[in-house]
Order: sequence, then C-alpha cells, then structure tokens
Amino acid sequence: MRRRPVPRSLERGIPPNPTAAGFHGGRRPGTSSTSRLSAGATPQTVGDYMSAVPHLIRSDETLSAAHEAMPAHRIRHLPVVDGRRLVGVVSDRDLHLVETLRDVDPKIVRVDEAMTPGPYTVRPRASLAKVARSMAKAKYGSAIVTERGRVVGIFTTVDALEALAGLIRERPAGRPFGRPRSRK
Repeated sequence: MRRRPVPRSLERGIPPNPTAAGFHGGRRPGTSSTSRLSAGATPQTVGDYMSAVPHLIRSDETLSAAHEAMPAHRIRHLPVVDGRRLVGVVSDRDLHLVETLRDVDPKIVRVDEAMTPGPYTVRPRASLAKVARSMAKAKYGSAIVTERGRVVGIFTTVDALEALAGLIRERPAGRPFGRPRSRK
C-alpha cells in the first residue's frame, strides 16, 4: 500500500517530526506506548501513555490539508498552532461537522474556523487518573500535553483505553474490576 504524501504546506512553519515516520506520535503498528515502561512499573502519569511529538497543523491551513494529514498519519486529532503557540485542536468530527454545512468549500475554509479554541492541556507528569476523570466528565476526546509552552504530546481516549487495558490485563480473570472478591 502506498502512503499518501503530506502536503508541503503542512510542513512549513511547523517543527519537524522525525520520529513519527508517518505514524501517530512515533508509534509503529502493533506497539503501544506502554512498552516504554520498565517491567513492574505502575504507569501513573499522562507521559507514560501519551503519543509523543504529535503532528501539528497551522491555523491558516485549509480543511483539505487537515483531511489529508489525518488518514496519512492515522490520527483523529490535530493540535492547531499559530507560529509556535497552541491555539486549538481540530478533530475528524469537527471537520465532518463543518463540511456538512452549506456553502463550505474545504479547499478555502481555514482550520481555525473549524477548530475548538483553548484546548484542554496537561503536563506530562499529570496524574493519569485525574486527567482521565477530567476527560470523561467534560467528554474531551484528547488532552494536549505541553511543557514550557511547547506541545510535546497528545493524550487521547485511545491512549486512555490502552492504560485501562494494561490495568485489566494485570487482574486475575473473572475478578470484577474495582471490587474485592468476597471470601465465604
């Protein structure tokens, strides 16, 4: 299968992403971010599960450019930047919603017209449990991970499910999650 090239305009003004190699956050298919953890370690921070060095898109890019980038990198969320400053996040659902409106031309309409401004941001050392609770309560699909004002990762619901799967895998089969087994 041939990989679709990323539009040149997407690469201008955005810091390079040398580790991604066309995959979300530098992951290769069939691997998870949990493999970075040492044996026996209990992951407790967003940084343990985030996708590092996410793909970004500039606010002045078109919806078409965002549409091309998402499947090319197998992602559903793109942090939106203006220069190096994070200004929003755009999801595949945002794009779909805006494009269903009358008279919207994806080759003309800019990403900043479809993005969600002021995205939920966290630090890499943020508590996994607190961030997951906040995301669930507010129904966020992602948290942009920042450090010193720079985007360093993205933590999505898929990453949260990987964390959950790791916890469930460690429990004995047939034991309900979160409830102690009663002894008779």
